[in-house]
Amino acid sequence: MNAIIIYGSCYGASQTYAEALSEQTGIPAQSFREVTTLDQYDTLVYIGGLYAGKVLGLPQTLKRVKAAETLLVVTVGLASPDDPGSMQQIRSKLNRQVPKALLDKMEHIHLRGAIDYEKLSLRHTMMMSFMVSYLKRQPAEKQTPETKDLIDTFGHKVDFMDPDALAPIAARLK
Repeated sequence: MNAIIIYGSCYGASQTYAEALSEQTGIPAQSFREVTTLDQYDTLVYIGGLYAGKVLGLPQTLKRVKAAETLLVVTVGLASPDDPGSMQQIRSKLNRQVPKALLDKMEHIHLRGAIDYEKLSLRHTMMMSFMVSYLKRQPAEKQTPETKDLIDTFGHKVDFMDPDALAPIAARLK
């Protein structure tokens, strides 16, 4: 297997996961901004942060993929992988970012990330503020556990990262 781990990270959670997975597997990890060619790899692992439903750097990276036997996309965000509604929404948006030729080769895993509002860019702070404001206006009976978590943690530092969640991914890649 000739593999690479590529990550798209704005605030560090995806990079942290990618580097930890690299240590566990011996597969090199690089930022999507640094990768020049992907032709020599038959296995691609993309670990990317979710920003407004899009995986950072994924579309740009996959445009350069001509052939791959295996594509493992690991999304990183605040949503719990145990919430079927959130996972359905993430997968739906993910499927729109992956070229049709690669969809049948793609496997998706979601990991929980982290957020520190003090480190967010103004743009991301505004986006989160608008989203939380919108969510607060929803009737309580329509709010999901994820919605309530977003409202309760808004403005705070939250870290849901779980390095142990990489174990099944590492085992699959060995």
